[in-house]
Order: sequence, then structure tokens, then C-alpha cells
Amino acid sequence: PYSVAVRDVRGAVPGPSIPLADELQLVSQISFSPNPDRFFFMTTDLHRGSLYIADLTGTPSAVKVVDGELRGDRINPVHWSPDGTRFAYAKEVVTGSFQFESFIAPADNPTQASPSLTSLPPGGLGQLSSSAGLWAPDSSRYVTISADGSNLFVSDRDGVSTRIVLLDDNLAFASLIGWSPDSSLLIISAFDLTARGDRLYALNPDDDGPATLALTPAELPVNPGEVSISPDGAGVAVGDVSGSWVFVADLRSAQLAAPLQRIAGVAAFPGWSPDSRRLAVFTSNDGSQLDVYERDQPGTKVSVAVPLQGDFDFAHVQWSADSQTLLASTNEGVFSLPASGGAAALLLNEAPRDYDLVPGASPAFFYSDATGVFALDATGAPLSLDAHPEPWSLSVAHQRGAAFYFHFGDGTATGKLWMIDLAGAAPGPPVELLDFGQGSVTYDVSDATDVGPQ
Repeated sequence: PYSVAVRDVRGAVPGPSIPLADELQLVSQISFSPNPDRFFFMTTDLHRGSLYIADLTGTPSAVKVVDGELRGDRINPVHWSPDGTRFAYAKEVVTGSFQFESFIAPADNPTQASPSLTSLPPGGLGQLSSSAGLWAPDSSRYVTISADGSNLFVSDRDGVSTRIVLLDDNLAFASLIGWSPDSSLLIISAFDLTARGDRLYALNPDDDGPATLALTPAELPVNPGEVSISPDGAGVAVGDVSGSWVFVADLRSAQLAAPLQRIAGVAAFPGWSPDSRRLAVFTSNDGSQLDVYERDQPGTKVSVAVPLQGDFDFAHVQWSADSQTLLASTNEGVFSLPASGGAAALLLNEAPRDYDLVPGASPAFFYSDATGVFALDATGAPLSLDAHPEPWSLSVAHQRGAAFYFHFGDGTATGKLWMIDLAGAAPGPPVELLDFGQGSVTYDVSDATDVGPQ
């Protein structure tokens, strides 16, 4: 059997474990809503899946919303509305049919779902991809797309009213990309039957037979798998299929007349900084150089050298939470790369398993390897936080100031989930959150600034 429980970890001493559900199926996914008083979890037997919504507003509890009607062999994500008041989900009409119906339900009454957003005859426009759905940033509308990518379903926030929007006859195999920040325009990728390639388009989903505005040129088809939306939703970057260009469009423009920038680089990039002001793009085929572009100053960039050695395709690069630093994990170790340009600084002369930088903290850099969990002190020397070998999935909740990770069971030892409090003057000792025996664990941590992680 599998069980799901919740613990309040806002204090240095975690609260008691509160059980929410016991299941015979594997718990495959847990995810908090934008309001951290609710989360969903899914169970699956690899054939059929069920969906639960957990409510933490009073005494923690969970209710089963879908009983065995989700596909169990693939992730069926729940789409929370940005304001956290509603969620949308898709369930398969007939097992193995790949025909889905979508629903919207209020977060505070999750079993009261809307009528099907796509209740049309099987084989018609009602065929949906289980993962295709996007809420408008203002939570006013929810859009899904047909399996053949030929039309959109635009629903109001409660799922009471749904309109079918047919796309241009020259477009096929459309997929959803994102919304403009003001919720007025939808961004899609679609195959241009004339140009014989994928392009990005903007359209107003409230118009019947909407006119589509091309954001990328016909002669340079894009790769829909290389798309990055800025955290504030105001910018979209996409690589072309040749790996030679990256296009950047400013979605705040009322006209959206042309891409903001056409960047010579390779179609692989760490993406947007957390503050959405900068975009980092690899500009060398061996991954040895990044160019950092300023979104609000077209043409402005700085080049950042990534130290590499030997045969290595790309460094793993990620942004720090304050958008001032890029962290590059290479075959030489982990480097700190200033986003404003300049020389790289070696933080760690080994390739860690997981790592994170917490700007402004002391210590600020945390990592794990096969021998344990560590931080770097003010001199750059490793400080052991947990010497138990083989830690996995180290993650840091920045607002809370805590690190989480687990060890699998080994022989007679049992597997455990741990927390290290980082909010004090020095890191605290490892605190056991869960003993999961010889089994497995799936977890998520809320990290909202208003109530703190739970």
C-alpha cells in the first residue's frame, strides 16, 4: 500500500505527520496550487489513474475527484488557474482511445466539476490531448486544443460556456505555447502548409475564425520543442530547426509586428532569468560561450565564457534566484558566471549530483554528491551537513530557508526523507521527516511568501 501525508515544516521542529489517504496504487505526482493551501496528487497502476485534491485550509483532508479514469501510463497534469481558485483536468473517454474530455472544478468544491468542455462525438472535434490546456494569466479563460491541432476550445473560468475556434486552413498540427501578459492574445505553434515548416503565431481566441499573426519568418521554421516563455509571460524565445537562430518576441507589444530580436546562436538555451529581463543563449556549438541579452534593450548583450575541457556538448546552466548569476555545471566542476559579463569563478572543483545557490545567504551554495550533503563556507571550503552517503533530489526552498532530500533504503537500513533548516545563523542538523522503509517517496514543498512552506 501507499500513503499520502502532510507536515508543517515552517518551524525548525516540523509538525506531526497528518495522513490524508491510503492507496493500493503508486502515488506518481504531487503538486501545490498557486495558493499553497491546496495540492493535488495522482495515483496509478500504470494502466488507469486517479486524482485527489488535498485541502489544508482547516484540518488537512483529501477528496478523490477522478476514480480510475486518467491514463496511468502518462502524466495527466492538473492545470491550476493562476489565482488558485480553480483547476482543469482531462480524462480518457475510453481506455486506449486517446480521446479525452476536459473539465473545470472549483478548488474549494473539487467534486463539483463543470460539464465536459468538449462533449462532442468520438472521432470528431472532441478528441483532446490529455496535457493540452492553458489558463489565461488573469484566470478568465481556459483553452484546450484538439488532438489533430485544427481547432481550439475556449472556455470561461467556470467551464459553463465553451466556444470552438477553427484555425486557418493553411495551418495544421497546432500546439499551445502561452498567453500574452494581458490575457488578450494566445501564442501557438503550427505547421505552415505552404512554407512546409513550423512557425509561431499570435491570435485572439475570442474572435471567431481569428486572424493569425506570424511571429517568425516562413523561411526559417522553428522547433516547437525549443520554446521558452519568460516568467512574467511578456517574452517568448524559440530556436529554429537548423540550430542557427533564436527568435525572441515581445508579447507586451500591442502590434506584435516582428520578433524583437533574431539571435545568431544555437537552438539550445538556459532561458530567461527569474526577473524576465535577460535571456541567456548558447552561441558556440561546443557550449563554451553564452550571450546574455537584455529584453528591454534590443541588441544589447554581454558575452560570458563557460570554462570547458575535453569533448563536452553543452554545460548545464541555470540562473540564480536573484537573476544576477548563471551557474554552469561542466566536466570541470561548478562555475559562477556573472550575468553582467566578466570572468567565471570556480565554486566547486567536482561535478555534483544536485546543487543550488541561495543569494544573500551564508552559506549560499549547497550541493550533494555520492558522499553526502555539503555547503561551501566563506573560504570556499566544503562544510558537511549530512555525511550519510547517496543522498538524492536535493532541493532548497528559498523563502523558507530549508533543504530537502532523501536516501533510499539499503539492505537493512530504511529510506528516509530529510530537512535541513537554513534559516538560522548556521545550518541546522538533518531532521527526519519520513521513514519510507524499503519503498519510494514522492514529495513537493510549498514555498509562497505569504504563508511560508508547509
